[in-house]
Amino acid sequence: MDRPSFKERERQRRETEIIQAAARLIRQRGFSNLNMDDIAEQVGVSKPTLYQHFKSKEEMVEATMIRSIDDMNQVMASQTEGRPIERLENILRYMMGSMLEPDSLINVLSDDDIFMMLHQHPGVIQRRQITADFLNRLIEEGKAAGEIDPDLPTQIVAGALFSLMPMVRWQDPGIEADYPPIQPEEVIRATVRLYLRGIQTEKP
Repeated sequence: MDRPSFKERERQRRETEIIQAAARLIRQRGFSNLNMDDIAEQVGVSKPTLYQHFKSKEEMVEATMIRSIDDMNQVMASQTEGRPIERLENILRYMMGSMLEPDSLINVLSDDDIFMMLHQHPGVIQRRQITADFLNRLIEEGKAAGEIDPDLPTQIVAGALFSLMPMVRWQDPGIEADYPPIQPEEVIRATVRLYLRGIQTEKP
């Protein structure tokens, strides 16, 4: 694969800066209170320059979700070795690890905002289908290999994978403050263990 040109790398770097600035602002005030003027000021660019990258905050989130899903699909496509259950575990670990990135725009969006993006934007929907098709094939492969409980509907096994993502947010300040903090590595380990125990074929 050809290396991106210097101009393209600079464009990607600037877009990453914009997305990270937006994530910080959303964390402070919420998505509904985010505006393009504040993002431009945070990054240190003019509003016309910002609009060269993103026309609106909604377009920015859509582009971020597409990039995130593309990265995940690339990781899934690289999972060609090992048992199906091991590959599923690797995918879950990757997904949870990406959610822990401090300046991740996806990490600071509410579940409602994410749901809207997943179901209303054509580019996101198209990539979501690629993800679903891959997971469904992998889960069916796991069932055929006797690793995943065949009585569990495939879409439930796949859906449970994504339903566990909010576990990472359990550590956010102000949420479940009565509980002692848990290290991110332990959150991932415990969640992965819970998921695998729930979907694996019961041993006689």
